[in-house]
Amino acid sequence: MNKEQLTILAKELEKSDYVTYGQDYPAIAVVLNERPAVANPTPQGITPRQLTLSEFFRAAAAVDPAGAMTAIGTFAPLMSMVQTAISNNDRMSMQDYLAIFSSILNDGADAALLALFAQTELDPSWQATITDDSIAMSLGLPTITEMDVQLCLHPELWSGE
Repeated sequence: MNKEQLTILAKELEKSDYVTYGQDYPAIAVVLNERPAVANPTPQGITPRQLTLSEFFRAAAAVDPAGAMTAIGTFAPLMSMVQTAISNNDRMSMQDYLAIFSSILNDGADAALLALFAQTELDPSWQATITDDSIAMSLGLPTITEMDVQLCLHPELWSGE
């Protein structure tokens, strides 16, 4: 740490929050570097619902069984790419494949697939708890070591006094 950073840390260590630690430099460093868990301030978003290939074909087959079977047979070489697009929730590619399948399916099956495609769900990757910045981070400091704490509690070692 440079002298400016040590000065910032020394000012922080003047707070009464650290008195209870006495000369326990490692414990003080842990407190300064700890990233507390806090409630996520960002509300859980809505994302396109993750679909499966089986749902895709069940929805079409429920309305147009013959068309669904024809689409499966006709586009069998594309099925691995369709499966990948669905597994990755790649909506752009899924729309492209839907346009291709629409040439075989009746209007009811097209509508069923579009309805399936429009479904949403709460973002499954959202986390209710996230880690906040450590005290050191909020002060703009790098990770604090016990040596940094010791130096700041004994400014005569670095301040030139």
